[in-house]
Amino acid sequence: MKHLFLAPLFVLIPGLMLGQASAPKGDWIATHTYAIDADAEGFADLAFLKEEIGDRRIVALGEQTHGDGATFEARARLVQYLMEEMDFEVVLYESGMLDMHVANEKMHASGSVDSLKKGLYPFWRQEEQHAELFAYWQTRLNENRPFTVGGFDAKHTSNYGFQNHQYTRQITALFEQGHPALLDHENLKEYISTWQLIEDQWHTPSIKRINYKMKQEEKARLRELSQWVVQELNAMEQPYWATLAHNLDEITLAYSDVRLLKLLLNKKSFIPINNRRDELMANNLTYLLREEYADKKVILIGATYHFIRNNDQIKPMLLEGVPLHESTIMGDLTYGQFHEDIYTIGFTAYEGTYGNIVEGKKPSTVEQPDENSLEYALASRDFSHAFVSLQGSAADAFWAHEPTLRLFDYKTNTKSNQWHQVLDGVYFIKTMTPVVR
Repeated sequence: MKHLFLAPLFVLIPGLMLGQASAPKGDWIATHTYAIDADAEGFADLAFLKEEIGDRRIVALGEQTHGDGATFEARARLVQYLMEEMDFEVVLYESGMLDMHVANEKMHASGSVDSLKKGLYPFWRQEEQHAELFAYWQTRLNENRPFTVGGFDAKHTSNYGFQNHQYTRQITALFEQGHPALLDHENLKEYISTWQLIEDQWHTPSIKRINYKMKQEEKARLRELSQWVVQELNAMEQPYWATLAHNLDEITLAYSDVRLLKLLLNKKSFIPINNRRDELMANNLTYLLREEYADKKVILIGATYHFIRNNDQIKPMLLEGVPLHESTIMGDLTYGQFHEDIYTIGFTAYEGTYGNIVEGKKPSTVEQPDENSLEYALASRDFSHAFVSLQGSAADAFWAHEPTLRLFDYKTNTKSNQWHQVLDGVYFIKTMTPVVR
C-alpha cells in the first residue's frame, strides 16, 4: 500500500528549503509554505505537521464543495499520516450521527470497511478518491489496531438512517434493556408511532427525506415528547442517545419548515434552517469531543464552512445568498470550549474542474482567482500541492492588505486581514479534479 515507507526527511524547491531562514528576507509566503509531494511513497513531506499541530488533539480537515476529487485524495493521505504517525484514532464525518454509529458497529462486527461506504454521504464513498484510505482502514481492522469512524451531523444522511425504521428500532431496544416498564407508557408509544410515520415517508428518496411536514400543534407535541424521551434516556444513563435524540428531533422540526417552491424563489428562506443545523451539529460535536472521545485524538471531515471560527472577521460576503459574516457556524460555536485543542485546515485550488460527475454530466470550471489572492500567489510560484501555515500571519504585509481566499466555493473571493483567527492553515492544490461517481 502506498505512503507507508518514509522518504528523505526534507523537501526542497529550487534554491530554498521551505520553512527555514534561508528564504529571502520579508518573503512571508516562502517562509511559511511547505511544498507537498502528493505522489510520494511515504510521509516525509508531511513531517512538518508534527510541529504545526503540536499536541492539539482535534484536527479539522475541510473542503470547498462536496465535489472536490483532488481534495478528497489529498485529505485521505493526511488522514493516514495523522493516524499512522501522530496516533489519531477517531474520524468524525459531517454525516449522520446515527448513520455512522450503525456503520461503525457493523464494521467492527463484520471485520469489513464496506459498511462505512454505506453510512457516508455518497460523495465520500467513491473508490477512485478513497481507495487508499479504505484499504488503510481495512489493514488496521485486520491487524486489530483500534480506530473509530463516526458522524456529527444531526440529520439522517444515508440508508442506515432512512431505511428499516433504524431509529425507532434502536430507541425501542434501549427502553427494552434499560426500562421495559416504560414500553407501555403513552408518551413513548406516541413518540415511536410519530417517528415511524416520519421513517415511512423517508423510505423513498425525494425532498421528503428532509421535509416531513407538520402543523404547529404537531410540532409542539413532538417537542414535548422529545423532552420526555431525552429525560428518560438520561435517567437510564444513556447520554449518547439522549444527545442524538434531542438533536435529531430538533433538526426534523427545523426542516419541516422547508418549502421547496419558497426555497427556489428565495434562497434566503433557508438561512434560519442552515443556522439551526450548525447549532445542532455543534451540540453533537461538543458532546462527542467532551464525553465519548475526551481522551482520544480526533479528525473531523466536512465542509470548511462548518469548521471556521470568528466568521465575523471575514468581510461581509454573500455565499450563495447566505451572509457568511452573520451566519451561525458550528466551528465558531465549539471553538471557545476546545480552542487549545483544535487545529483547522481549509482547502483551496487555483484552476481545474469540480463537481459530482455521473454519466452524461459535465463538471463545473474553477473560476480564475484574482491577483490579490493566496491562490494566485501560490500558483505564480509553481506549487502543485502546498501547505501554508497562518501562524504569525497577522503581522505580515501580505495579509495586512486583505488577500482573498476561496475556501467555500470557486467564485466567492472572501476577504480578511485576520485569516489566522478563522483557521490555522491552508492546503493548496493548483489543479482541482471532480469526484467521479
